[in-house]
Amino acid sequence: MQRYASHKPGSSPMSKPPLIDSGADITTDWINRAFAAGGAGFPAVTQVSTVPVGVGRGLVGEILRCCLAYADEDPDAPTSVIVKLPGRDRRSRIMSRRLGLHEREYAFYSRLRDDVLVRTPCLYYIDYDAETDDCVIVQEDLAGMVQVDQIAGATAEQARVALHGITMLHAQFLGQTRDERFAARVWMKRSRWELFLLQALYLWFLPSVRRDFGEYLSPPLNRVMLEFGCSMISFWRRAARLVPLTFTHGDYRLDNLFFDPQDPSSLAVIDWQVCSIGSGMRDLALCLAPNVEPAVRRTGARDGIEEYG
Repeated sequence: MQRYASHKPGSSPMSKPPLIDSGADITTDWINRAFAAGGAGFPAVTQVSTVPVGVGRGLVGEILRCCLAYADEDPDAPTSVIVKLPGRDRRSRIMSRRLGLHEREYAFYSRLRDDVLVRTPCLYYIDYDAETDDCVIVQEDLAGMVQVDQIAGATAEQARVALHGITMLHAQFLGQTRDERFAARVWMKRSRWELFLLQALYLWFLPSVRRDFGEYLSPPLNRVMLEFGCSMISFWRRAARLVPLTFTHGDYRLDNLFFDPQDPSSLAVIDWQVCSIGSGMRDLALCLAPNVEPAVRRTGARDGIEEYG
């Protein structure tokens, strides 16, 4: 599948569409300018209708499906695209900026996307303003693929495919994190502020987890959960010195994975807002713990786990 740059080489910045705040700002002119700036070369878009498919999905943001009609027929022109925008809630915007979510995703698409071995949605256009933290992504609509319900959990085959995907990603960049592609600040280790925030959130939710799921938590596990929360920052820093580092997705759950019903071995991965350099164990744990039932992990997912190891 062809991949598109963030803008056509040599094109004037004036030809780029403006950064927008909501789906109401997506017009035929805006889409045409985005396609042109991204170098897509499609016929002129004559109609666009926008439907929200996710508000605040993942961490923060607004996700919209744009259905398109063209002046001329073109088998390569998509009948729909996904447009991803920052959320409009002020507190979410402050949080996303402090965590570098939009900057991080922009850096991924600018520096790494064309190199990664796992499939990502075809990129038609991306833009980011570091001063305002505004960002827009126009990408392939994966509506033809299957998104598995995280509550229902993955089948053994889906777990194997997901594990194979993360194995390829981690193996590709293991020992390569000093490469110039990771030179941007956002690829560095988690900031001190981010670590404190994650620890505070963990300790904030721990009492409710104990209350709601106490019958499933043994006394030793309860003790470990509290001890980990109190020493989380020092644990992460110590682990960063001891374990091999690679490039990680950071939120490798079923919500961010799409499976191809025509090719069970095919997988597409979305939402790179929390990607970073770190231990691959986090992605592995997120892939297995909330997504795969223990019985499936012990039997059907064993091959995938052994491949990762």
